[in-house]
Amino acid sequence: MEPKILSDLYKSLKSETNIKAPMKPREKPMDPDPEERPRKYPDENKWIWNLIENLKDKLNLGLAPLQEYMN
Repeated sequence: MEPKILSDLYKSLKSETNIKAPMKPREKPMDPDPEERPRKYPDENKWIWNLIENLKDKLNLGLAPLQEYMN
């Protein structure tokens, strides 16, 4: 936003930089083996996967009494 608002300060910056947005991985991220070569790095969006899975678990836990009440 700053380059757009304060264009006088950023005249030398010709190309726009994009902000990297986090995305949910398509499948569960696995921790890489630290001994494997070439070295692999953990998925940087693993926290999103964990957050969504935790939310699903808590939602199912909260819906259980409602299901029991409806039966």
